[in-house]
Amino acid sequence: MIRVSAKVAFCSTSSLRRAFFISTMPINIEEALQRIEAGESQREIAASFGVAVSTLNEHLNKPENAERSARARSISAESWLDRGLAYVLDENTDPARARIVAQECARRAAIRNPAYRESSKTELTGANGGPVAFQAVERLIVDSKAT
Repeated sequence: MIRVSAKVAFCSTSSLRRAFFISTMPINIEEALQRIEAGESQREIAASFGVAVSTLNEHLNKPENAERSARARSISAESWLDRGLAYVLDENTDPARARIVAQECARRAAIRNPAYRESSKTELTGANGGPVAFQAVERLIVDSKAT
């Protein structure tokens, strides 16, 4: 059941009840992209526009915006690392909480830009880019008591 008022829609499905804002305010894509590059989360940006995150994503993923949106997310990786570092350097922050926040910011940076991932791939190649040449190695085990 969905009841809609002027500003808020209530959705109740069995025991689940949610309220979300309905907005006719247009989303300024240029501003949203600049804020993504600056490291703001999509939740923060959507809230400031008065829309749901899914609505913001619909606009960002439109064909005319998709490439710029992907580029903005890639650029935002550094901002997410800076956000985590600022939290760690804050003297008033609990060290355990600071570590958790820093890890989450690093995770978000890695999602936005693969260059910030911790894993790396290593490929081994032989001469002239061919397969690696192996040489057979045999072991001889001698029982000293048997002789």
